[in-house]
Amino acid sequence: EMAGLLFVLFARRMYVDGDGFGETGLRSVYCVLVAGRLQRTLPISILVPIACTRIEPEDAQIVPEIRVLALSTAQQLARASDFHNPLSSINETVAMAATHALQIENAQMKNRDGAMADPYMSLGFYPTTEIDRFFDALRAVTGLDTGYAQLYIAPQGWAQHFKLGLPTIMPGASARRYPPKFDHYGWLGEKESISAPQLAEVAELYAMLGKRDRLALAARRLSAGMLRETSDDAILDLLIGLEAALSDEKSKTEVTHKLALRSAAVLAGSNDFIPTDVFVRVKKLYEYRSAVVHGNAKDIGKLKTIGIDGARVASTELAAYYLREVIRVLARREDLTNAREIDEKLILAALRW
Repeated sequence: EMAGLLFVLFARRMYVDGDGFGETGLRSVYCVLVAGRLQRTLPISILVPIACTRIEPEDAQIVPEIRVLALSTAQQLARASDFHNPLSSINETVAMAATHALQIENAQMKNRDGAMADPYMSLGFYPTTEIDRFFDALRAVTGLDTGYAQLYIAPQGWAQHFKLGLPTIMPGASARRYPPKFDHYGWLGEKESISAPQLAEVAELYAMLGKRDRLALAARRLSAGMLRETSDDAILDLLIGLEAALSDEKSKTEVTHKLALRSAAVLAGSNDFIPTDVFVRVKKLYEYRSAVVHGNAKDIGKLKTIGIDGARVASTELAAYYLREVIRVLARREDLTNAREIDEKLILAALRW
């Protein structure tokens, strides 16, 4: 075992420094390996590459210990060389098609060196609530198709193995948390870039979703709808999201009318929405939902699209757009946290003489 350890030490320094390394370099590698074998608790960073998504800034802070950062060439090579999960059915090209990653810093894991099953190979090891909340916020702000397929950890000050001179990472879990269309050459073609101001809004919305449960549920349903394979499934998720953001908790009467009215009221001051158009179109979206729920195939075909300015627009695209904008408006209005406040401060206030 000692001979093997010496070989690892010398090989690592040779790959990193060539033949110019000295005693100090060997000692640093030795300390890193010893820490990886003997420390009971190991500091780590968690990285989640953002699949098939173009991002302009090199670095953007979301909250103090969560950031978006560009992956270096060395990091890309390291994660590609360690991407092996025999239980995974995800598209490897989708997993590799990422320029940036979500990084969660100052995390820890128990040392299980030599264990038969490494915990970080399972999705349950990762803080998926926080990870998915980021992607919920990203979709709400940008409306872009995005997601993730790979999660892995980067040891901080320790290692249990090395690969050439690459950064040390531990191969992690895979997850199909991306749109099905990505599997069909989704990494090709031009992508709309996500800008620094958009990421700043993502950070603000991420924080707000952690405080307001109904808004967080609406954002989760937005993500669920955008990740669905069929429009019939998507419309159910998207309108459940709209209900989560705008409905009464107790009243079950005239749901469609109330939500159409509240949608129009909330969006009235945003992006030049015409309230009467929003009101009519939300009702039309609910007709599509009702047809799906009751299996009315004849009406489903007619209601999959909605006529807007002489063109036919997919009902799911319109529903996602309305839901995104409702989430963004409500996130900025901390005085509108429930349906009663929307009714009193937007609808009833507009009726005063």
